[in-house]
Amino acid sequence: MSEQAENAGSQAGKQKDGRIKDDDMKEVNLQVNEEQTGKSNEGKYEIKVTEKKGLLRSAIPRVQVPIAWLVLFFNVFLPGTGTLILSLFSLCGVPTDLKKQNFCLAFLINLLTAFLQMITAVIIIGWIWSVYWGMFAVTEANERSENLKKQKKMEKAQAASEEANLKDNAVDDNVV
Repeated sequence: MSEQAENAGSQAGKQKDGRIKDDDMKEVNLQVNEEQTGKSNEGKYEIKVTEKKGLLRSAIPRVQVPIAWLVLFFNVFLPGTGTLILSLFSLCGVPTDLKKQNFCLAFLINLLTAFLQMITAVIIIGWIWSVYWGMFAVTEANERSENLKKQKKMEKAQAASEEANLKDNAVDDNVV
């Protein structure tokens, strides 16, 4: 992994937009870290690796954590039923990772996936696929929840710093 990071760092100068694609269909984004003061720290890079999702995985709706656990429960005991529930959520307009937010397309993809999971459950493949699908829904929901919490914390910190700046400016105006 460290060799990939070094290779990515050495190739960063060759790419104009800072994106490098490796053989495993993963995209590496290189970004310069900047402090809140606006001064850039030369030589420090933040490397983010994001996995590209296929059509089936990107059609899974981004549901709340309790719903994702319910989907996993149903997929473990009745393969495909949790995915069927997900398809209904996608029909109701829950956002997905599809490039074009087409809710009917997401519904049909999830419906087909649920149907295939139910049919192939007889030979165990569908059950494994169904459990994996439920685990993936839980993982995505947890990541989404953590990202929302981080975003709220950043917004609170930014609001607090803006408020402190306003107070400092008010004190400076009163002194002058």
